[in-house]
Amino acid sequence: MAAPESSPPPAEEEGEDAVDDDVEAQVALTASSKRDAQAAYAQARRRLSDVDMFWSQKLMMAIDVLQIYALLWSMSQPWPWPYTWLRSTRWTLIANLDILGLSPGGAGMGSTAVRTSVWGERPHYLRYAAAFALIPAAIALLWAARGPLAAPRAGPSRCWRVQRFFQTRGRIALEAMLLVSADLLLLPVGLAISRIFICEGGVLMVDPAEHCGAGRQLALAAVLGSGFCVGALLFAGKLWTLAQRAIAYDYAQDHEKHLQLLELDHALLSAATTGAATSDHRAAHAWLVASYRRHAAHHRLSTSTLKLTLLAVFAALRFRPRAQALLFWGVLTPWTAWVAALRRPYRCASSNALATIWFGALSFGMLTGYGVRSSALVASAQAYWLGLIAAAAACASAVLILLVAISRKRATRALSRGRLLGAHQWPSAPTLAAIMWDERRRGWVTTIRSARESLVLWRALPPELVPMQDIEAAMGALWAQWGEAKAADSLLEHPLREALEDMAELHERTRPASIMPGPQGVLAQALADGGVRHAFRARRMQQAHPPV
Repeated sequence: MAAPESSPPPAEEEGEDAVDDDVEAQVALTASSKRDAQAAYAQARRRLSDVDMFWSQKLMMAIDVLQIYALLWSMSQPWPWPYTWLRSTRWTLIANLDILGLSPGGAGMGSTAVRTSVWGERPHYLRYAAAFALIPAAIALLWAARGPLAAPRAGPSRCWRVQRFFQTRGRIALEAMLLVSADLLLLPVGLAISRIFICEGGVLMVDPAEHCGAGRQLALAAVLGSGFCVGALLFAGKLWTLAQRAIAYDYAQDHEKHLQLLELDHALLSAATTGAATSDHRAAHAWLVASYRRHAAHHRLSTSTLKLTLLAVFAALRFRPRAQALLFWGVLTPWTAWVAALRRPYRCASSNALATIWFGALSFGMLTGYGVRSSALVASAQAYWLGLIAAAAACASAVLILLVAISRKRATRALSRGRLLGAHQWPSAPTLAAIMWDERRRGWVTTIRSARESLVLWRALPPELVPMQDIEAAMGALWAQWGEAKAADSLLEHPLREALEDMAELHERTRPASIMPGPQGVLAQALADGGVRHAFRARRMQQAHPPV
């Protein structure tokens, strides 16, 4: 795999060894060439922003942290935590859509002397849980319907625009939306369903009017519980399968190059430039792994597993608060050490820094839960310490985000002027700038675009009318530039080679039937070589049937 032509990213980034040596020096450009480079870079950068997850990955991490803290807030009711702290952080329950915890009487708010359950009560809770269960059912129905929506239908259709949309990018967009929705709603739905299994004194703890063991409670618990478990397993399997399809290499450096190649292909060579229905990046759901380094490519699945594990601790040890807190802390602390110091998962250094701050702050404040006694843990002092830690984490996060935003804006301006700076940029942005500000590499991009557009046209022609001379001329240009890109160890070597192989396949398939001029010169000799043809066929077969 060729190396990205960019200046080295920060030392923590995976792409630090995948750098072109010949892009460090600024190439002298004429005024017209500079204007062309600026225009080309601006257009490509807008396309790259479609797959730039610099801020969205931080938003997803923030939601994960809020959901875990909201679960910890619900778990802390019998410890107790100070009322002042619980009242000021109750808003975090919004992350889990915890309508019960937000309603009056929905939580003990740190008091163990309340006449109702400290975890809150709600009349007709079985209906409440059933309503939450409709959410994953709707997601499953939409997932199952995405195929029929895109299926071709004979004859005129009143909804042909919808059908055409779902046959192209609509289906991929719908799949992505459903996967993100299922990921974010996994914990809220599980929390709502888990409460129908917790009984005390023969009645449902969250709704004393419902008797445990009664037909309605047993039936609903069996249906919703089994349905949630099956749905969670299917969701985990789908996440694993899609992420595996997007992973091409086992080594960290090759993984980084592959991701940059997909992103550059989206920005430079697909969709708007060649008329393709969608890019390889979207079709492969590369967004599932695009934020992560190779060892953490399944980080989204790992995060979902963490949240479900903490939910199981919350539900199974409801009547043993000390053991519950110890096990919760025992699960969360190793995770914090993993994302903060041992195996930082994100491709962007700023995301790893925020993970350290947020998950580190989450691990504090559970001392009351597992029975530590100290003068520092009386209600007033503990509220002070909890507030101090939260304020320190919030201030550190705000300062870091502000500095990153300023540095990112300066680096974006520098890249748009041809200065190859990559501070706090998406890893592919410096590589894109290096390509767009190099006249020779821009020529390679133009050749690839032209070849792909020509392939679309020539494949639509009858074999008798395919122009052999035009194919050979295109193959000649591709052959020469592929050699240059390979010698420069450029990422563009891969798309140039693929375009050359596609041209050779079309030439070999249509040459016997074409009435246009036949092959000439060196290319004819190369195409007459059985080894070359065999290599091309093997390549196409490998792409059509990749190894499992």
